[in-house]
Amino acid sequence: MDEATLRKDKSDHEKTVKEIYVTERVLNKCQDDLVANKVNADNIQKRVEKLVGTNLQRERNRRSFYAQIYDLLDDSVAEYREQLRRRVEADATRHFKALTTEPEYAALSINDSYGLTILHEDGQDIPVRSAGAEHVVALCLAGALQNNAPLQGPIIIDSPFGRLDTGHTTSIVRALPDMTQQVMLLVYEDELPAGLARNGLKGKLKAEWLLDRRSARHTELTRRRD
Repeated sequence: MDEATLRKDKSDHEKTVKEIYVTERVLNKCQDDLVANKVNADNIQKRVEKLVGTNLQRERNRRSFYAQIYDLLDDSVAEYREQLRRRVEADATRHFKALTTEPEYAALSINDSYGLTILHEDGQDIPVRSAGAEHVVALCLAGALQNNAPLQGPIIIDSPFGRLDTGHTTSIVRALPDMTQQVMLLVYEDELPAGLARNGLKGKLKAEWLLDRRSARHTELTRRRD
């Protein structure tokens, strides 16, 4: 594997890890708030117990109620995290089945590092993956995160087909509209021939733009009309 491919793989990995981190950061913030509320409740209880003439039993009951609410919210955060994990995993598997050309690959599973592991139809992990398979898995994860993100936008992909064969390229082109409402591909024509893109996307291809080199210092962006 050459150095450029290694850098690309590293960039793809760092991007997917960052997207997972952003999603988890919101959940962790909720967890921190719950912990802070519990500390505040404990401090209030201590002050209450020092007051003369206060109905301590009533305050103890209130504290017990707050503790139950805390446990309920804590369990809710954990359940939401697990539901989100299952949804991302299911969507990634759906995209993967549409993209892979290997019939024995059955699903994708989120591992302990929040990456995706390919599962064989016999239920075993696929320990060694080609550069092309890694690229397909990264696309599936990006699509799944996009499907489950609170705010969605376009997916912009630079040279996604450089390490893929024609079969994978064709499958990915056909599946791209299912990942999000708008996808922008930055490709060389040798990497993705115009005819293949048009046949795969049909009426979903909105526009094609070309980089028209005029000189070493000047390149223009023009819309393809043919």
